[in-house]
Amino acid sequence: MKTDSIESIPRTCSHREVTNFVNVVANVYFYAGPDRRGKPRIPLTVPITIRRLDDRFCPLEHVVRGVTRNISESGIGIMCPDPVGTRFVSFKITSHVGVSVNVVAEVLRCEPVGCYYDVGCRFLVDGPEEEPVHHEL
Repeated sequence: MKTDSIESIPRTCSHREVTNFVNVVANVYFYAGPDRRGKPRIPLTVPITIRRLDDRFCPLEHVVRGVTRNISESGIGIMCPDPVGTRFVSFKITSHVGVSVNVVAEVLRCEPVGCYYDVGCRFLVDGPEEEPVHHEL
């Protein structure tokens, strides 16, 4: 829910916004076209705090809170109540088992979906791609 200030009453979505949101989510999960991401997506739903960066990768004052949707070796999908508003971001992702990684990413899209924003980011990483290390569960 969005608020204008800390003391104001939260504004909730309309029924139409919820319906549109569900339709978009369904289209994302049941998308029949080619996958634009080079690596398989894995569902991941954890809260994150997104630090907005300027074009020189310097942190800006305001942060955006969000929830991850999915992740791959090359990028991440995030849902946010507010637009990101910058080309670059950084954040720490912590898995359900407590493993964390700090990343810098390029925002490829930030599209409204009902009363939220669907944000797609490509990780900006150092060095060449390496073979993944598989951990026993």
